[in-house]
Amino acid sequence: VRVNIFRNHRQTIQYVQPQHYERVHQAELLVIDEAAAIPLPLVKKLLGPYLVFLCSTVNGYEGTGRSLSLKLISQLRSQGAKLSNQKGTGSGTGGRLFKEVQLQEPIRYAPADPIEKWLHE
Repeated sequence: VRVNIFRNHRQTIQYVQPQHYERVHQAELLVIDEAAAIPLPLVKKLLGPYLVFLCSTVNGYEGTGRSLSLKLISQLRSQGAKLSNQKGTGSGTGGRLFKEVQLQEPIRYAPADPIEKWLHE
């Protein structure tokens, strides 16, 4: 599915199935929603020189994100830490900046909702 938006210039929003990762090579921005539902090797192949937003649920009933949170996110954290330590050294690693944002307040239930508490027991 492809949608073209014309303002000052043409912009394209396109849905690409994860197994067709080779089609995103010209992307400027890639948004991967529920990345935990995609096999980890495919998620890694989707990462590229473009800006990438990985969005995923790592707990609750969609909590299949353990591989994503335990493996990939920790790798990205350590790579980001290495890049931060090398800033200004002229190392020319060509690496990426990693910025992690976590939702702290539940959006499905009210804070301290007994059903959510029951789910996590």
